[in-house]
This record gives sequence, structure tokens and C-alpha cells, in this order.
Amino acid sequence: MRPRGGNQPRNVISSTLHFSEAQNKAYNVLIQEHRKQIHKADDSLRVLKETLYKQLVDTQMLRRDSLIEAISAVQKNIEYIHWNHFKDIEALCLPEQKEYFAELQNQMAQLFAHPPPPPRQ
Repeated sequence: MRPRGGNQPRNVISSTLHFSEAQNKAYNVLIQEHRKQIHKADDSLRVLKETLYKQLVDTQMLRRDSLIEAISAVQKNIEYIHWNHFKDIEALCLPEQKEYFAELQNQMAQLFAHPPPPPRQ
């Protein structure tokens, strides 16, 4: 789980970009749309993976390969969703905030990375 409060990506981005109240409202709308798109894609991934792993006892390689290709296509779409979300965030920036966005883009991958799994014992 990501930490709650001030270290949430939403707060880090808003603070780093020095968003105004109006920009924050627009940003919240972007976040809701982004989440909706990601949830839909995640649901598709889940269904495809469930179908794939039900095929473990099946020897139809073509079916397996087509499911893996479909999973790859959904994952590719997720990356486009993220990319477009970041471009939408950039579009909210005023000209004087663009330099802050340029600095922030170097942190984007870490900001949204899943935490590493706990060490094995």
C-alpha cells in the first residue's frame, strides 16, 4: 500500500507543480478518469489471466499464445493510459509551471512504482 497523506502521488504532484485551487480541481477530475480507465483495464487483465491459467491442462498452444498476446495488448494500453494521464497533467500547467513538470518527470516512475515485495525468510 502507498502511504496515505502528504506523500500520495496526488499531493506530491500538486505540491511540486504549485497547482492553484482551480488546477487541483481539474487534476482531481483527471485522477478520477484515470482510475476509471485503469480499473477497466485491470479487470480485463484479470479475466484474461484467469482464462490463461485455466488452460494449463490444455495442450492448445495457439489458444495459449493468443491469450498471452491479448494480455500484452491490455498491458500496452495501460501504459498508454498512464502516458496520456501525465500529458494531461502537463496540459494543466501554466507556462511558469512547465519547469517544475520537467523536474517531476524524472520522478514519475518512482512515484507510481509498486513497493518492492518483502524479503523472503
